[in-house]
Amino acid sequence: MITINKSWFNISYIGSLASKKLTIGDTIIYSVWLDNTNSSITRGNSYAQIYFYDINDQLLTTNSGNQVYHGESKLSVVMAQVPAGTVSFRLAENTNNMELNTSAGMRKLEKGTILTPWSLAPEDDPTSIESRLAALENAVKGS
Repeated sequence: MITINKSWFNISYIGSLASKKLTIGDTIIYSVWLDNTNSSITRGNSYAQIYFYDINDQLLTTNSGNQVYHGESKLSVVMAQVPAGTVSFRLAENTNNMELNTSAGMRKLEKGTILTPWSLAPEDDPTSIESRLAALENAVKGS
C-alpha cells in the first residue's frame, strides 16, 4: 500500500491509449483498494478516478468511482468508455476532506465491463522476472 496525500489526489498512471492497446469506444475498469481506517480519521472520503485527455492535453471528461468513507477499507471501482478524441488518460485516487493520508494498493486496469479479482500482472510475476534476469545475465556474460 502507498500513502495518498490528504490534500488532493495521487496520480498512479499517465499514458497513451496505444500504450495500453485501447481504442475509442473501449470500456475500461480501474479498481484500487483504499484504506481509510486510521483511527484518527473522523471525516472525509477517497475514490478512484479516470481522466481522459485530447491531443492538446485538454481534459475531455472525468469518471469517478464509489467513495470509500473514513473508517472504511474497501475497493473503489470506476468504469468508463473511452470518449471520441481521447489520446491519453490518467488514473488517480482522490481524497476529499481527509484529515490524514489514506493508503492505496492492489490497483488494476482492465479492458471490458467485468471486474475480475486482483492478481499480479504477468510481467510482475517473480518467477518471470527471475527468468528474464537470468537470461539477461547470461547474455551479458556471453558478450
